[in-house]
Amino acid sequence: MAIAISERLANRGMEAVAERPDGTRVPFIPYPTPLFDDDGVLIGAVNMLVDITDRKRGEEAVQRLAAIVESSDDAIMTKSLDGTITTWNKGAERMFGYTAAEIIGKSVLTLIPEDLHSEEPSILSRIRDGARIDHIEIGYRLF
Repeated sequence: MAIAISERLANRGMEAVAERPDGTRVPFIPYPTPLFDDDGVLIGAVNMLVDITDRKRGEEAVQRLAAIVESSDDAIMTKSLDGTITTWNKGAERMFGYTAAEIIGKSVLTLIPEDLHSEEPSILSRIRDGARIDHIEIGYRLF
């Protein structure tokens, strides 16, 4: 609020942490807004604090999951509904030999032997329809 008043501007986009009397810490986003009359004289201010605890927990969970995927020895990749590879972990790099930079953006068919390409449209269709696909074993072969 002090910055907003001294600069005569509302502050946006900052995050802060408040400590409650019991010692728990709460992340929040403040929205300090100075109020001026028609002559530009400061007449007050409003400060809204938005608790972002749930958002921060979600961000931490995403970071944890990303770390698990990246450190896994298993090949883990994702693809879009058109079959384009969108993510690629180190396990996939070791298994298939492509770096993420080399394979992301390419068709998943790059990894599938030609004689099995016909299975991919069916899998993508099932995914588009909301079907759960536990494990896809369509004969990825290492050459």
